Amino acid sequence: MKKIEIIARALILRRNKILFCKTIGERHYFLPGGRLKFRESAQSALSREIVEELGVESKIGSLIGICEHKYREKSRKHHEINFVFKVEVGKTNLVSKERKLRFYFKNLKELKNIYFLPKNLKEALFEYFKNKKFFWKSFKKLKNNQA
Repeated sequence: MKKIEIIARALILRRNKILFCKTIGERHYFLPGGRLKFRESAQSALSREIVEELGVESKIGSLIGICEHKYREKSRKHHEINFVFKVEVGKTNLVSKERKLRFYFKNLKELKNIYFLPKNLKEALFEYFKNKKFFWKSFKKLKNNQA
């Protein structure tokens, strides 16, 4: 069954560094957040995910961009739409509440050298920090309709 996943992601900044997630055993980094549940707003989903992942309350700020992404995993096609919000958390020591996740603060120079997904969101983050403007990134058309 084909479906589109809607994901809310957080851009959390601390001393000019961005908070990234990484699943233990995987090599890619990503922004914190998660999938929306049916009838849940993007802001509510993001607030819930931050509590689940980090155990902290948050202040969901403005929507800074949208990023579409499609990929294949285990021969299954995925299509996701990521809503990226600026988010503030009061707690300074952020530790994962989920055994499978780890969190890291990294600056933009470090972002250049890490494997980050979605790739077009990585590009969008660089553009955002350069011009502070809302972004929208769609996937590039791939050959032979590949995901």
